[in-house]
Amino acid sequence: MNYVEKHILKQSDPRYKICLAETRKSKDLRNAALFINRQHYSSRHGGNVIEDVAEDIDNDYVSWMKVDKLLKKQNHQAYKAMLANSAQETLKMLDSEYQSYFALLSLKKQGLYNEKVRPPKYSDKDGYYPVVYNRSQLSQKNLKNGIILIPKTDVTFDDFIHIETMRQLRIVPKNGYIVIELLYRVEEECMKEDNGRYASMDPGIGTLGAIFSNVMSPLLISGGPVKSINQYYNKKLTRLNTLLTQNKNTVVDHTTGEIKEQKTSKAIQRLSMKRQNKLFDYFHKASSLVVQILVSNQINTFVLGHTKGWKQSTRMKHKSKNM
Repeated sequence: MNYVEKHILKQSDPRYKICLAETRKSKDLRNAALFINRQHYSSRHGGNVIEDVAEDIDNDYVSWMKVDKLLKKQNHQAYKAMLANSAQETLKMLDSEYQSYFALLSLKKQGLYNEKVRPPKYSDKDGYYPVVYNRSQLSQKNLKNGIILIPKTDVTFDDFIHIETMRQLRIVPKNGYIVIELLYRVEEECMKEDNGRYASMDPGIGTLGAIFSNVMSPLLISGGPVKSINQYYNKKLTRLNTLLTQNKNTVVDHTTGEIKEQKTSKAIQRLSMKRQNKLFDYFHKASSLVVQILVSNQINTFVLGHTKGWKQSTRMKHKSKNM
């Protein structure tokens, strides 16, 4: 079973800009691969056929393996800027985007999915995209010493716990910070036999989870902290957005000279990051508590309620005390 260990890299960290530059290279490669698929789509509808993938004219999109060969043949600058394995991982991620798109499109045609379905779009010119390094790409000498060295840079990380069992390292750009993810492997335990001791949890809003069992008393997990975190976030976000409007802060595109309205700020980015971390921490503690209770009561079967679309029919509306 695969697990992920996450570390946050803030803008104040000297390694931030170097890691961000690596994600820019991944973004350039993604856009180059997406351009090939857009041309392929055009050729299926009367446009010019790409000679190297002409045999795929009946396929919905060009697979990452053929895009990889085509970019190599073209000696594409975006492909050359990355290590071969990392470049292939970027192409695989775009491939997964296309697979998800056509899978949802198929469900929509069958009437099993009602949301709007959009094909993958080009990343912004100033945007970023995750970078993946496999274990084989990293310095084995440094790994033995508990150090991860990003290839072709002087960026190192020595505070990861699961280096010995790591499989991949991911640099994932977020809004105002970077998440360094270490994917590691843990041997999956065998499924426990049915011992007649059961528990189920019904997720909610005011109550995060209501647990019922045939061998223990019911248990409620409070959703108050989650609501409190979100209320504080919404209040502060409204205030910060108001300040952006009042100050009329603008951003100038250095290429075109066009002046654009500033939609975010460092304060908003910090606020969003703190909210996400608080929610992640609370959910992790809650799930850990549930597992401890199940183990202590020797419950082998746990049933979790289906939550897909469960918030769509709720009527959460704040009522003023003056009403």
